[in-house]
Amino acid sequence: MQNLRGLRRITVSIHGDEVSLLTVGHLSHALGRTIWTVHYWEGLGLLPPAPFVINPDVPGTRRHLWPEPYVDALAATADRLGIGGRMNRSLWMRFHREASASYEVTVLPLLHGVVPPVVITASQMTGGRFTMVTSVQPAAISTLSLATAS
Repeated sequence: MQNLRGLRRITVSIHGDEVSLLTVGHLSHALGRTIWTVHYWEGLGLLPPAPFVINPDVPGTRRHLWPEPYVDALAATADRLGIGGRMNRSLWMRFHREASASYEVTVLPLLHGVVPPVVITASQMTGGRFTMVTSVQPAAISTLSLATAS
């Protein structure tokens, strides 16, 4: 996926593997929908909730994050199913099944049995770049650390 202007990848190390996490802006662009729609679909259960969140209690720095392979899989599903305007019920159900299957393959292995969302607390520098993880909840993913933010 290309790096969109103003949308940053957050690269983290999870259990020794480098993983690129993407924001809801990346996900909405990949699906060809608005950010509001992505959040609405999460609320409906059409999409699983974001497995990672940075600073959930601080509105100015809160970010819902998804692993890049999951976003890529959702984009491929949306393209294949022709997700564009309104979805009828059968298409909605098919998209839900495929999104859930992609989640199981691309996200759950990263969580190692921990129930999402994994809360990441990070400090922020000028220009909106996260520079340091100060804590991660739950402790079972204690090897999660913020490597870079580009």
